[in-house]
Amino acid sequence: VESTHPFANVAKAQVDLATGDQGAAAARLTSIAPADDWFVSYAAGATLTDSIERETDVAADRVDAARAHFAAVRKAREVPNALADLARLDLAGRNRPTAESRATIERARALAPGRDDYAIIHAHILTELGDFVLARAVLGPLLTATAPPYVRANANSLMDYIQRSEARRQAN
Repeated sequence: VESTHPFANVAKAQVDLATGDQGAAAARLTSIAPADDWFVSYAAGATLTDSIERETDVAADRVDAARAHFAAVRKAREVPNALADLARLDLAGRNRPTAESRATIERARALAPGRDDYAIIHAHILTELGDFVLARAVLGPLLTATAPPYVRANANSLMDYIQRSEARRQAN
């Protein structure tokens, strides 16, 4: 990894991801220390999260690096996207959401109400935590005719997942 400005490495990692080179992107981003510039840390954390979400077996150092970048962002300001990405990390790979994950996505939703993508993350976290009733309630507004078709499709897919998860829990 070249020793250039951290944001240059973030941009190069984004190109690596766009060309399908997950390994190069991960190497660049895990080698960057959280920056004093909150935006550089946000870009590094968000890019790492995007790369992590695409994989099933993620090295712990990549998740830790993304979390460290988001921690640097949180020291400077509350950025709803950073909070949502932090919550997404707990849904990626073998990670499991916690009460902290729930609080994080709820804070993101409070800061940026109306974000359908945040509602999907929230409902997914609630499902993993076993709060099926609230997960359905969060998804309800996304299933109406006023929601864009792709949002309804994602919400319907997650609603099916909620039903299967609840049935599995009840069977055990």
